[in-house]
Amino acid sequence: MKGIGFFWKVFGGTIAVVLISALVIYSSVLSTLGERVEQESRVVVAQQANLIAELARESWSLETGVLDHGALGRVARSLQGERITIINALGVVTFDSHEDPLVMDNHLQRAELQDPGAPVRRYSRTIGKEMLYCAIPVSVDGKLEFYARVAIASVEIEAQISALRRAIRDGVLLAALASLLFAALFARRVSGPLSRIAGLVDEVGRGRTDRRLKVESGDEVGQLARAVNNMADDLAGQIGRIERDKAEREAILATIAEGLVALDSQRRVLFINPPACQLLGVNAKQVVGDPLLDLARHPILAETVKRCAEAAETVHSHGTFGAGETERHVQLSATPLVGVEGVGSGCVLVLRDVTELRRLESVRRDFVSNVSHELKTPLTAMRGYVEAVLDDAEMSVEQRSSFLEKAQRNTQRLTSIVTDLLSLSRLESDEREFVLESRDVSELLREAESEMSDYAESRNIQILLPEPEQPLRVMVDTPAMLMALTNLISNAIRYSAAGGEVVVRASALEDEVHLEVQDQGAGIPPAELERIFERFYRVDKARSRNLGGTGLGLSIVRHVVNAHGGRVEVASKLGRGSTFSIVLKAS
Repeated sequence: MKGIGFFWKVFGGTIAVVLISALVIYSSVLSTLGERVEQESRVVVAQQANLIAELARESWSLETGVLDHGALGRVARSLQGERITIINALGVVTFDSHEDPLVMDNHLQRAELQDPGAPVRRYSRTIGKEMLYCAIPVSVDGKLEFYARVAIASVEIEAQISALRRAIRDGVLLAALASLLFAALFARRVSGPLSRIAGLVDEVGRGRTDRRLKVESGDEVGQLARAVNNMADDLAGQIGRIERDKAEREAILATIAEGLVALDSQRRVLFINPPACQLLGVNAKQVVGDPLLDLARHPILAETVKRCAEAAETVHSHGTFGAGETERHVQLSATPLVGVEGVGSGCVLVLRDVTELRRLESVRRDFVSNVSHELKTPLTAMRGYVEAVLDDAEMSVEQRSSFLEKAQRNTQRLTSIVTDLLSLSRLESDEREFVLESRDVSELLREAESEMSDYAESRNIQILLPEPEQPLRVMVDTPAMLMALTNLISNAIRYSAAGGEVVVRASALEDEVHLEVQDQGAGIPPAELERIFERFYRVDKARSRNLGGTGLGLSIVRHVVNAHGGRVEVASKLGRGSTFSIVLKAS
């Protein structure tokens, strides 16, 4: 009897262990995992509904007021199990991926339409089973046109929970039967694995899906372990897919050139990409989760977000960030964020840096103004001289010749300006294809000096061309590089006093070749050095125009050298002249 009593005690203890373990598993799986799967299913169906709503909004025809069901049909065929329904504002079904809309009754009183944006679980009379619904209202020009609804069958979620419930039940029953014969072995071999299973289920319920159970037997406990392992694998796969989708979205948003900030209803940062961090001067890791306006105190930000929240529509504004050299001009657009909570749950802030556009616009205005002035000056002079000759029939031959010579000089100046403009336009538009060849530097400089010798002689300027210390070669397009060199030599001659010298030399520094043109002119003020390569920019406008320059030579030089992958440098001292250097890679 004592043996029997001990047996029953062991049996009872084993049964108690099994029951307790089963209760732990039931509790962990049905409460923790069930809630987690349910919550994820609600998030998924809400995301799908928002995507279908956006697709339907893009498919809506403003002219006909008709929705293109073809695009929705293609999306429905690509989905696995999800049901897509389009319901107009009166509750009439106009599209359904699983049923004929003509046989479906009015849906206006359905729970998901009464509470749009919120996932709802209910029994479907049309499908004949329980479904998880989410309907998103779609408005066009402020008028509600239809609802985009997505439904997911609840049977898959229930199947996982039921399978686990059956596995636990079978394991408990088999373990109880085995305990009648092998109480001690049962207690030793079952309680441990069940405890580990319970621990794993608890970890899975908390989101840890990296650990698996070691299956040491083929009995019910082993089956239960395998079922739990399979459950963990499935959940890990779902979580992995969600994380990959999230990573892909964040990667795409991070590569957008404009700054992008997503805010929730409390104006806390949900997402911020690198361009936005740079514009606002914040760190993404420190900002996410905190109120944006506490970290980036820009009044224009607060005003734009506030107006977007109050108006529930896209708001545009403009602001300036930073000061001095770091000042940036930014265009801001705030759009309401439509999510599970519906309109007004947050906003998406887009920041576009338009500093460079403003600079280019300023350059364009200056160029138009300058070219208009440069062309107007010789045209006005030509017109005045020609009209004077035509109007004065008794003008002396000497005066007539003088006027015509002046008109001819202005014609030549106008031709030079137009020629340089055309050359500069071809360089900037990449219309001209450069044909590179290896050239001896000394030979190249002699050709440039030969082209400018007559002009130098007319100005009583001597061009000095010392030989480099060693033979040097560069890869250049000969006509283009000669154009750049002659422009530099022409400028040097033009701004040097009569009887002066212009030195044209070449030297090597590591793997670079420097082609230098040195004059004995008045020099360039330091404040002007940054702007001398701009089109039509002159340090001394009146003197430059009298000397015959078009104001485009240095711009042409810069574009030619940039096209060769080189750079232009300038050094100047007031009263002692300037030295321009073309720096190229040695070949």
